[in-house]
Amino acid sequence: MLIERPALDALLPHAEEMCLLDGVVAWDITTIHCVTRSHCRLDNPLRSCEGLSALCGVEYGAQAMAIHSALLNSDNAGPARNGLLVSVRNLVLQGQWLHNATGPLDVMGVLEVEDGRCLVHRFWIEDDGRPLVAGRLMVLRTRERLWENEH
Repeated sequence: MLIERPALDALLPHAEEMCLLDGVVAWDITTIHCVTRSHCRLDNPLRSCEGLSALCGVEYGAQAMAIHSALLNSDNAGPARNGLLVSVRNLVLQGQWLHNATGPLDVMGVLEVEDGRCLVHRFWIEDDGRPLVAGRLMVLRTRERLWENEH
């Protein structure tokens, strides 16, 4: 694995159990491929008593997007810029639950737009090549520090 779990905590506004991704398999200037088994965990922070809703795939996609953005900007001086998820579009759910997936999930994304203030990523989640969730996310970058990462 290219980047393992402990290093991801530093790239996300969420740390510890709220970091849903286990690692980054590959990334380049336009794409990212992450993997995770957190959908199987009974203590997954997004899991209800019924299970892990496929809608939670949006958070998995948003975390892949945030990691990708942090990696792309890792050579900039100063802290990474914060952002607000402002739009979810073209969301497709292939089922009701993520916890029923048998293997590790592949969480992939493609950067479609980046203009300094706005980011748009297309993302999709697969279980052994079987599509589970897909959509487009838009993040508006902010100047304010919206979170404090407690490491």
